[in-house]
Amino acid sequence: MVFVCLNALYAGICLSRCWSILEERYEEYGIGSRHPYPSIAARAYGTKMKYFVSFCIDTTLFGVSVTYLLLSSELITSVAKKSEISFCYWILILAAFLYL
Repeated sequence: MVFVCLNALYAGICLSRCWSILEERYEEYGIGSRHPYPSIAARAYGTKMKYFVSFCIDTTLFGVSVTYLLLSSELITSVAKKSEISFCYWILILAAFLYL
């Protein structure tokens, strides 16, 4: 566990150094960016890598969202045992609620 934490710390330090270099060399990043990882990838490896990094981030966020949706639905199903609403319907209800 300590190794994983140190690895995450090192990756964070490397990314912050890359972002600092990007801000120093390119004026448009001095204000800030809504997509820092794709910006770093675009300047380091080009446009294709920018899209690949964006895809990886979007895929990760989608997977995390689905996991939270499933866990929330399971929790509500276990708490509301007396209701006649099944687990599958709770997923749809929560998804609709979060969409609004």
